[in-house]
This record gives sequence, C-alpha cells and structure tokens, in this order.
Amino acid sequence: MLIKGTLAEDFMFLTSPICVSRFQEAEDDCTEALNLDDRYIKAYSRRATARKELGKNKESMEDAEFAMRLEPNNQEVKKQYADAKSLYEK
Repeated sequence: MLIKGTLAEDFMFLTSPICVSRFQEAEDDCTEALNLDDRYIKAYSRRATARKELGKNKESMEDAEFAMRLEPNNQEVKKQYADAKSLYEK
C-alpha cells in the first residue's frame, strides 16, 4: 500500500523527520498508557510497531512477546511477534 504516491515518495516520507517524530510520539503515548495499565495489549502491540519503525528491533520484539504472553491465542499478536523476532535476529 502506498502512502503518498510512488514507492520512492513513500520511502522519503517514512524516513523524514516528521514521520520519525510521529513514531516517537506513538511510542511515548503507548508507554504512558502502559504506566496506567501494564496489561493493555493494544498499547504493547502499537508500541512494538512504533519501535520497529524507529529501528528499535529488540524493544519491538520484547513488546510483541509480552503482548503474546498476555493473549496467547491472538493470531495478529503472534504474527507481530514472529515478524519482530525475525527482524531482531537479522
């Protein structure tokens, strides 16, 4: 799925400081949510996504793993964990 148009335009957008700051903001927001409720699976999942986009592969994997422990039958979380683990092990 293209965000802004061509693949090159999407790459430039996703690596721009504006986009990076949004992923950082998402990570911070999810951390705040987890400080209020440390069993909030969506916050772990979304923070894992933000961290992956920020290149924080170990932290992304850890968040996805914790979400999977909280909800072991959630197929989306299992896939997210497998993807994060694969990126971390590269």
